[in-house]
Amino acid sequence: DVYGYVCPGDPRRAAALAYKDASLSHRRNGVYGAMWVAAMVAAAFVLDEPEAIIRAGLAEIPPHSRLHEAVEKVIGWVKSEVTWEDAFRQIREFNNRYYNADVGENWIHTIPNACLVALGLLVGAEDFSAGVGTAVSCGWDTDCNGATVGSILGVMLGAENIPSHWTTPLHDEIESYIPGQNGRTISDLAQQIAQLARLKNQ
Repeated sequence: DVYGYVCPGDPRRAAALAYKDASLSHRRNGVYGAMWVAAMVAAAFVLDEPEAIIRAGLAEIPPHSRLHEAVEKVIGWVKSEVTWEDAFRQIREFNNRYYNADVGENWIHTIPNACLVALGLLVGAEDFSAGVGTAVSCGWDTDCNGATVGSILGVMLGAENIPSHWTTPLHDEIESYIPGQNGRTISDLAQQIAQLARLKNQ
């Protein structure tokens, strides 16, 4: 997400940074997933509609990739006005063409979880809690999916529109295993990231 934060309104640049990072450890759709998320976060600074944000992310990955195909299908299923439960059922059936995400470690792969991120964004729209709740309720990689949906909707809606029951329990504190980072505040980290974004634009 941080590549989107430091490239507000510039999804192409955010995706390029994510590509460099993800290419160290991933290939193809694993890399495209990182690019897609970074581009969506960047786009959320200037767009206010989830489908437009999702499509801004899709514009930065190969159009014939399986990830692109899967996310397009999710958009179509949600537009057909099915319930989120029905859309999730279709997501499971689609992903079972390649592997069963409910078995073994398959739940951690990029494509099935990207489908849930797209679903959460589309169902949530302007409701932060509904978006995060939908992504988490579907299962699989719940912490990542909920965080990604929350990150994008948080940027799109603005911090002042995130319900306090999500933020108050955090006490503006960060718990981290990274040396020197434990005990920092969320506000300080946000300010540091904002400063990096300003430096990028100088």
